[in-house]
Amino acid sequence: MYGLILENLSQYIISVYGEDKWIEIRKLAKVDHATFSTHHVYPDSLIPRLTSKACKVLGVSEREFLDQMGVYFVSFVGHYGYDRVLGVLGRHMRD
Repeated sequence: MYGLILENLSQYIISVYGEDKWIEIRKLAKVDHATFSTHHVYPDSLIPRLTSKACKVLGVSEREFLDQMGVYFVSFVGHYGYDRVLGVLGRHMRD
């Protein structure tokens, strides 16, 4: 799993729910990384662990959490210049 996805997850939680919630989720999921390098490859097991704990701590369903994280991803990748790549892939997000 590329760090870009994990960094999106962390930034989504911090921006919507706050730094304290992110720290709590990381501790419960036993994840030491406060941030993730966008191009580094991390174990695939991190996303399910973090997602599971995030849903419990935040009181949201997995579907709601992942949907909102996906919405956040579109603006998040713009900070790294990937918005141009998304534009090439289709005229609309549904493409």
